Formats: sequence, structure tokens, C-alpha cells
Amino acid sequence: MASCVIDLVKEACERNPDKVAVLVEHSGNAFTYKSLEAKSLRLSQLISYVLAQNALNRNPLSGAEREETPLVSIIAERNIGMIVSMLAVLQSGAAYVPVD
Repeated sequence: MASCVIDLVKEACERNPDKVAVLVEHSGNAFTYKSLEAKSLRLSQLISYVLAQNALNRNPLSGAEREETPLVSIIAERNIGMIVSMLAVLQSGAAYVPVD
């Protein structure tokens, strides 16, 4: 049984990869679960890389010794890019902070 959004999307992708996951109202563009999963996984790899680089460059004397969930700000219009970004951040193991 799925426990979070990324698990639900992954399961839907496995069951129905060609079904519409997101329909963009104004343009009529449709994104399948397969394309949504592929786009978010590519972005999550980049986010994971950047977070790892950030962790390597962290000053050990800064007092930030405990492991915390990284936060990633998302500044985007409400469109498919925002949905892909939110999924990608979660897939990378971080949490997102929407910025208006």
C-alpha cells in the first residue's frame, strides 16, 4: 500500500503508464503518468546532486551537525512545471517550500 504521493504516482505509472495524470486546462496538453514520472525523476537526480554538493561544501564548524531534511524552495506558476518540481523534490528525499 502506498504511503505518500511519490509512491502513489509510481504505482499509477506502473499500473496505467499511458493514462492521463495531469491535464493542463488552458492549453489542453495532457501528461501521462509515464511522462510525469520520467520528468520528475530526471529533475530529482539533479536536485539530489545539488544537495549532495551542498552537503560536501558545508562548513563543519557551522554548528549544523545534526541531519535535517533539506528544504528546497519552489517558485513557479501553477502549471505542470510546478507539479513536476514538487514530485522531484520529494523523490530526492527533500521537502519543498512553495514561494508565492
